[in-house]
Amino acid sequence: MATRSSRELTKIKELAAEYRKLGFDVHIQPTRSKRPSFLQELQPDMIASRGDENIVVEVKSGSGGIESPYQQFVSALQNQPGWRFELVLTNSREVAKYGSEYELLDGDEIRSMAIESHKSLRRGERRIAALLAWICLEGVLVEGLRKYIATPVLNRSPKRLIKEAVSMGLLNQGDYRNLEHFAEFRNGFVHAMRVEPPQAEDIQYVLQIVNKILNRKGDDRPADTG
Repeated sequence: MATRSSRELTKIKELAAEYRKLGFDVHIQPTRSKRPSFLQELQPDMIASRGDENIVVEVKSGSGGIESPYQQFVSALQNQPGWRFELVLTNSREVAKYGSEYELLDGDEIRSMAIESHKSLRRGERRIAALLAWICLEGVLVEGLRKYIATPVLNRSPKRLIKEAVSMGLLNQGDYRNLEHFAEFRNGFVHAMRVEPPQAEDIQYVLQIVNKILNRKGDDRPADTG
């Protein structure tokens, strides 16, 4: 386990206590003998097991860069029945601003919005096309991250959302660099600033990412990216 802050260590102990109350057998920083063969080269913060249910837990402060081993855990567990990965963020300020009465857009709604983005782009309405494309991107990223992050992700800043998506393998490093400018446009636009919209090829790039992530979820119908 990497060097941990006092906040992270406290959170690990709190989680262990919570899991034990739920009847889980908990191992903090489990040794090799306590880790299955597919985790021998990875050191999780905690493994909680109850019957056929096994949870590999990593704790992370809300700040930090995009370099992380989290995608390695996801890859190691993706074909292991009864095993799942959970990333827990310690930053107490990361509380969702939206109640449970709000639902995320589903795949069909995102697909429809991607088509509208493409139509706007063909009409030369780059600002509208870019904003719709960003909504589609944020929708698929939030949905993807909710599988692994045990704290609300609806109120992430655009750049932080992208960073965490890279950490979990939804995006790659090249995507992160290419999307930084797009995130800046989004921030300026929604705050009524005069900002130059992304170029048409950048908007198409975002729509292609949306399409790729939607297809990972097993939906064979591509989003309309032109």
